[in-house]
Amino acid sequence: MKIRRIIGCCLSVMITACLLGCGVDDKNDGKEAAVTTTNKDVRILQADFPAYGSFDELKESSDVILCGTLLSAQDTQMNAAGEGNPEVVLPHIIYTFKVDRVIDGEYSGEEIKVYVLGSFQNSDTIIVEDTSVLSIGGEYLLTVKLSEDGSAYPLNYSEAILPVTEGTVDVFGKKTNIDDI
Repeated sequence: MKIRRIIGCCLSVMITACLLGCGVDDKNDGKEAAVTTTNKDVRILQADFPAYGSFDELKESSDVILCGTLLSAQDTQMNAAGEGNPEVVLPHIIYTFKVDRVIDGEYSGEEIKVYVLGSFQNSDTIIVEDTSVLSIGGEYLLTVKLSEDGSAYPLNYSEAILPVTEGTVDVFGKKTNIDDI
């Protein structure tokens, strides 16, 4: 029940942001680095999410922290208003990760699906501001909340999905070895 409330609150924040002027910025603001191998434009979606002051705060708010290798990305549309509310459909990307290692919390699956606001629809890529497009085959540190159906949602998009490079991750401006998290 607590998970449903947390997810409901997160979705309410997303809906409020959308209704109060969240939009797509066609100017890219130089955020094209992750898609240089495609002909797609990156469009930036502005939305508000909780920010955390430290990795300890992020860790305490999560259900599970794990390292995973990105296997696939798929577009979908989701009702962001939640059960019993008028439908507010927003584009989402379902990232499927192979679970390489659980760092904190409990998760027993071999794969995890992480739902992120955004889209690869048409000829554009739409992502939330201050994030980048994830790379298939890339390794990531994921800090997520789990829903009752087993799907996962990042606590926010700039601090909760971090690329792992040569066994290290940049956690709040500090290069940290994965083994030390």
